[in-house]
Amino acid sequence: MDNLVHVTNLSITQSNDEGLKTLVEHISFDIKKDEIIGVSGTSGSGKSITGRSLMGLLTLAGSLNQSGSIRFDNRETTTFTTREWQKIRGKDITIIFQHPHAALNPLRKCFDQLTEVISQHQKLSASATQKLANDLLSKAGLQELSHIHDAYPHQLSGGQAQRLAICMAMANSPRLIIADEPTSSLDPSTSTQVLDVLTRLVQHEGCALLLISHDMEVMKRIANRIIIIEKGRIQRTYDKKNFDQLLFHTSQLEYVRKPVSEDAQIVFKCDNIYKSFHISNGLLSKQHKLVLNGISFCVKAGEMLGITGPSGSGKSTLAAIIAGLEKPDSGIMMLDGKKYNAEILHTESQLRKTIQLVLQDGLSSLHPYKTIRQQWEEVLRSLADNNSVEHDITQWAKIADLESDIINKRPSQISGGQAQRAALIRHLMNHPKLIIFDESLSALDHMTQDLLADFIVRLQERTNFAGIFISHDQRLIEKMCHRYISLPVLLNVES
Repeated sequence: MDNLVHVTNLSITQSNDEGLKTLVEHISFDIKKDEIIGVSGTSGSGKSITGRSLMGLLTLAGSLNQSGSIRFDNRETTTFTTREWQKIRGKDITIIFQHPHAALNPLRKCFDQLTEVISQHQKLSASATQKLANDLLSKAGLQELSHIHDAYPHQLSGGQAQRLAICMAMANSPRLIIADEPTSSLDPSTSTQVLDVLTRLVQHEGCALLLISHDMEVMKRIANRIIIIEKGRIQRTYDKKNFDQLLFHTSQLEYVRKPVSEDAQIVFKCDNIYKSFHISNGLLSKQHKLVLNGISFCVKAGEMLGITGPSGSGKSTLAAIIAGLEKPDSGIMMLDGKKYNAEILHTESQLRKTIQLVLQDGLSSLHPYKTIRQQWEEVLRSLADNNSVEHDITQWAKIADLESDIINKRPSQISGGQAQRAALIRHLMNHPKLIIFDESLSALDHMTQDLLADFIVRLQERTNFAGIFISHDQRLIEKMCHRYISLPVLLNVES
């Protein structure tokens, strides 16, 4: 097999007030034309930034400096002009980001975005473009084509949005796909389906895949080689014949949480929550998409209720309704025995602080142009006198295992796992009565997941907040929750 990518002595440094920090140091590896390479490592090890360097994306970040050689199809890409990158980026080399909504325009319909990607690099008729787009959606398991045609990104679940992003990456038959944690937000069934699509693409179309993931079992199943990166350096490369030598973190259920007291106060209660979307399906018909069908439950003080279900079952929609970001069609919600809705939360700022939603994508909840420290300070100064702010920041940073140089950076300058921890801490600073965790740990490697899971459990036991933990990861559900409910995927009704 001929090499498609040849990386030699790649080093990446970042400029900050303290000088230069090395993020990646003297990394060298090859990717063959029809090969699947896995890249793994703990959060912040340099996995994602290495992948993005192959796309020429580091030049867009002024604080990053890159040295070494990257050759794609025997061409040196480190000297490419903007015009040269435009010719191959999105066509010959594509990337599937960890957080799908970052790759989607929130103001344009999903199907239009997919057909636009095709039209940018292929001269096809309108009907041929639409047929290719529909074929891609079908291969990715998005069977509700009429829904996707008219939906905007915010109307898709996290899993649906990720599969759409994968379709966009595959649209122009690329020669190299860089997949940065593409299945971290998907339930196991959908994850398997997506990985099967990626594997078939490599096998049938002769392209290469660089799969960045903290899920070692996934990579062992489909990769030809696995590269382990730690602290910016390649620790070791494993071939398929010695995958059994791989050492990775396997979590044990150290405890099964005891039920909370029957006398514990009910903090949150919802009764008969219904939510549906009406989607146009041409001039004469439309689809009635029922997402939530009479959901009822309560959560007591000190209790963590798990909510699980396949992609598209309405988990994130339910989280948005509880947090007042989405209105239900009908139903009642109560906090501490008092009814509330989106309008009440909008007008009563103190009440709004008592309900915190920790999002699946930590970056989307952080201000892109402020450092983590500045964003933490804003929260703490609204809660305490200025003299204790610096001490509190130091304590929270220790709890989250974020060093001082990390919290002095902007979100775009740190890893996805570090950003998620920073976002989680900012929510916890408000000491809310109810915290909703919407796939909040899915983007992290297993070791970091367990550290944060243990931290959340300890914090809940100390502060007694009520929690709702939404996840497709049954391991985390069983580890963190006292009990859980499962949401089904409901069928569309034509009208």
